[in-house]
Amino acid sequence: MAAFEFYAMPEEDQAALRGNPRRCVALLRPCKPLADKLAVTEALYAPISLDHDLLLQSFHLVQQSHEGYQYERAFDQLSQQAGLLHSDVGLLWGRVQTLFQQREPVLYEAEAYAILHQWLRNKEDEE
Repeated sequence: MAAFEFYAMPEEDQAALRGNPRRCVALLRPCKPLADKLAVTEALYAPISLDHDLLLQSFHLVQQSHEGYQYERAFDQLSQQAGLLHSDVGLLWGRVQTLFQQREPVLYEAEAYAILHQWLRNKEDEE
């Protein structure tokens, strides 16, 4: 398997993964040692192995399939079942974002710009 890959998971794949909580927990549980490692090292910028890359990929797939307010509670429950603390989830998510910024700088910048633009547009609509 290749190193961490950024892609948007199709909605039907996200729904299938959401519909299989056992698989989600099985993907999340091995991430706990990585979260522990990130907690005692330079978390977001520490070099990681290919094995750790693959764990982050698993975390990202489950997290991506549970994006949105309506799935937040389910993701929290799955994380807890997998033995992940809220701080572990934050470290893993932060590491995914750091990888995205490092490996896909143009996409990261475009996404950041789009979010900022949307925020500004929403502010204008409020006034």
